Amino acid sequence: MRLQEKLNGNNAQPADDDTYTTIQIVEALYGSMAKAQLDHVLAQTEALRLTNASKRAELLDRIAVTGALENIFIAMRNIIEGSALAESEKRDLFSNMATWPVLLANVAEQQSVEA
Repeated sequence: MRLQEKLNGNNAQPADDDTYTTIQIVEALYGSMAKAQLDHVLAQTEALRLTNASKRAELLDRIAVTGALENIFIAMRNIIEGSALAESEKRDLFSNMATWPVLLANVAEQQSVEA
């Protein structure tokens, strides 16, 4: 039996450019078990592609992030010091701002464990 006959037997419809997908061809040639295996491999491939893309996009250079955050917190400190906030409020803000290096170190540690 020719491939076209098998595709017709599976009610496979070609795309607008008269081509069939790999899945349609595999299912026509080998049946639904091969299609299921191909679907599984394609799903695994896509999951790996997304994981790799995510890691490339989300992992930042720690030194660059540290430098950027230091500049932000220096600017914030200057604004707070020049504000009309009470000294106790300023102290509380500065105390909270001082925790960022520990938070960054914790995130870096967590990422190194996950990798």
